[in-house]
Amino acid sequence: MVAMRSAGGAVVPLTPAQKARYPRDWPQVRARILARAGNVCECTGQCGDHAREVCRAPNSDWICRLRDDPARWVHLRHFDARNHRASVRVVLTIAHYPDRAPENCDDSNLLALCQRCHLMLDREQHLESRRTTRATTNRQQTLFRGDR
Repeated sequence: MVAMRSAGGAVVPLTPAQKARYPRDWPQVRARILARAGNVCECTGQCGDHAREVCRAPNSDWICRLRDDPARWVHLRHFDARNHRASVRVVLTIAHYPDRAPENCDDSNLLALCQRCHLMLDREQHLESRRTTRATTNRQQTLFRGDR
């Protein structure tokens, strides 16, 4: 099954139109990219968040972002309920970069990214989707013209 993962790690199924854009062997492609990355985030600044160093957030581990430098993190041995707001479980996702088309699944166009780096990389796309959703739903309307 081809699916996306939300920032919380939940599997979000793709629509049939989105799913049709991925190859049938996507689970094997994903596994190959994660293995290539050594199961850590491969971002070297593509996300625009930490241009001076490599992210390397470890898949499925708990980390805590540093308050004075949120682009850096410390590894936690386990989830700490006392710091649950500062702790996050890393979920590696596969990003298409630099060509954002899901059909382009060449290894040189795929990166294993933690959810933070992937969301930052696709920030403009997410903002555009948000604008479109707001414009097409009656549940929420903009108050000001510049708020679209």
